[in-house]
Amino acid sequence: MPKNTSAAKRQFDPTKYNNIVEVLIAWEKIQPNKHLYGFIESDVDATQPFNIQELGVSISEQLSYNLFLTKVKLISYHLLHVWKIIPGDRVILCFPPSTDFLVGFLSCLWSGIIAVPIPAPRPD
Repeated sequence: MPKNTSAAKRQFDPTKYNNIVEVLIAWEKIQPNKHLYGFIESDVDATQPFNIQELGVSISEQLSYNLFLTKVKLISYHLLHVWKIIPGDRVILCFPPSTDFLVGFLSCLWSGIIAVPIPAPRPD
């Protein structure tokens, strides 16, 4: 990891990467523990961390670059080597809004698999 991360950020050139996965890998090397993504829910639960009571929302899950890409790599491995899905095949992603959808979608990109998102069934 570079010693001066602010200098590394200034030198970051997104045009030299071919896709979002390559960009995320580069950012992970610069700032692995930096907050990348958080999922905000409208159900306020005072016991959850990061409760934002003024807005009536809470951050239910936060992912750093490192944690996010670790999850993506793990799912990618399972897609290719456990479930034997071949790059170029299609996979249906049926998730309610969550960090799981984003991890699943990027795992498909990482693996060369075509993600086909569909809406999750409503519980009612």
